Amino acid sequence: MGDIADVYDGIHQTPDYTDNGIMFLSVENINTLKSEKYISEEAFIRDYKVYPEKGDILMTRIGDVGTPNVVETTEKVAFYVSLALLKPINVDSYFLCNSILSPFFQNGLKERTLVTAIPQKINKDEVGKVGLYLPTLIDEQREIGAFFQRLNNLITLHQRKYDKLQIIKKSMLEKMFPQNGSCFPEIRFKGFTDSWEQRKLGELAEIVGGGTPSTSVESYWDGDIDWYAPAEIGEQIYLKSSQRKITEEGLNKSSAKVLPVGTVLFTSRAGIGKTAILLKEGCTNQGFQSIVPNKDKLDSYFIFTRSEELKRYGETVGAGSTFVEVSGKQMANMELMMPTIMDEQQKIGEYFSNLDHLITLHQREFKYVYCRFIINKYKYISENYICIYTKIYGGLKMNNKLELYHGSGQIVEFPEIRKTRYTKDFSWGFYCTKSYEQAYRWAERKHENGIVNVYSYIENSELNIKKFDGMCEEWLDFIAECRAGKTHPYDIVEGPMADDTIWNFVNDYLNKNISKEVFWEYARFKHPSHQISFHSIRALECLKYERSIAVENDTVE
Repeated sequence: MGDIADVYDGIHQTPDYTDNGIMFLSVENINTLKSEKYISEEAFIRDYKVYPEKGDILMTRIGDVGTPNVVETTEKVAFYVSLALLKPINVDSYFLCNSILSPFFQNGLKERTLVTAIPQKINKDEVGKVGLYLPTLIDEQREIGAFFQRLNNLITLHQRKYDKLQIIKKSMLEKMFPQNGSCFPEIRFKGFTDSWEQRKLGELAEIVGGGTPSTSVESYWDGDIDWYAPAEIGEQIYLKSSQRKITEEGLNKSSAKVLPVGTVLFTSRAGIGKTAILLKEGCTNQGFQSIVPNKDKLDSYFIFTRSEELKRYGETVGAGSTFVEVSGKQMANMELMMPTIMDEQQKIGEYFSNLDHLITLHQREFKYVYCRFIINKYKYISENYICIYTKIYGGLKMNNKLELYHGSGQIVEFPEIRKTRYTKDFSWGFYCTKSYEQAYRWAERKHENGIVNVYSYIENSELNIKKFDGMCEEWLDFIAECRAGKTHPYDIVEGPMADDTIWNFVNDYLNKNISKEVFWEYARFKHPSHQISFHSIRALECLKYERSIAVENDTVE
């Protein structure tokens, strides 16, 4: 960095603020480069021999390390020591800003960050020592910078739309429900004039807890009954498939109960107040006090709309020495102001359902553009100058590190080995790939809300590792044994993946329907694939979780 930009830091002491003058920026202002704090002109002249100018870059270096932004204003700006000032030398500002965000540079920052400091920080001189790649031609830099700037602007636009809708929703929640002890909301649908009445939640719905079948009894698990845990309840409104499922036997041998469609799941511990609506029958573990509406008394979306009220109540009345928990009895005693007419509930529920749908659409647009931003960033860098991303066998290589990807339906910060009903190519293990696109397809095709989890991987030579360079006879025999249920002594296995088509060929070979020669004739037309599986605790220690990327239902180019 020091070869292409001069690095400075801001003043080290808190200034004397004024009502107006020179705008003063700190780490919390990095996203907008706007602040309501000012210093005097005299203080600015005294303390700043070097200051940000249009085209310079400010980057956070204390607390949050490595978030950059390009200075767009021509006005004078002051800045605190928590920010580093980068003055580019014969390099495009927007290119440099996006290069700072690249995994290669971010990892370089991490290696030089003082994580033991409180807060963590990177010294100014260390910023200049971090390496990065760049095209030698300034025109190419400008094209890359302009490309990512357009994407950034599009992301900002969608984010603003989303934020505006959230403000509208907050306002309508205040106006369409009675406030401050009143029995009448400020805004109502035409035809409704009756006063609202106070009712207990237990009068309008059944409050149902959950349970967990014994995890040591294999016959209780991997059935077809959805079984939800609190960690699965997030931003999604509707639920129709759980991560883990139980059998009828498991249901009968636990306190879990089947909940009907329209039930509002409510987490009662380990984060009270997360809600979602069931689109398909299912059950929960004991971390819920779910609301099963009486169809003649309570509309599902109406009570879901009041999630914030439910959350505040649960947090207020909840108790417990180990962790705070709210009981079913406590939830049943919650008092709510309610319309006396069911039709009014339904109209309110429908209104907020439509509003939430619109918010979700803009949120998806934002995530979609952001996802494309990440994918295109990796692609462009790969194809033009850094070669950190490839379509099949790529991977990010730096200091003997490799970037691996795991397609899933959830964020997997702590990988684990789970024994499932069906064995895989290399037996039971935690599976990753060097190919981002391959992981993207896994997540997209197999999960409604796909997530690509990203890990850095450093190979441990002390482990027992088996590598297959390609589809060979040894590989064929190995996966045939694994698929048949046999185990192996390896900590890590790496090689091609037998997808559904290949596995059909393998099965035909094992059943002696085709010869080995015919198998290889079929298999040679398949494009290369890659998987690396981790089969021991020591092997999993080679993985470090970095980040997760949401997948939308679009195709990676």
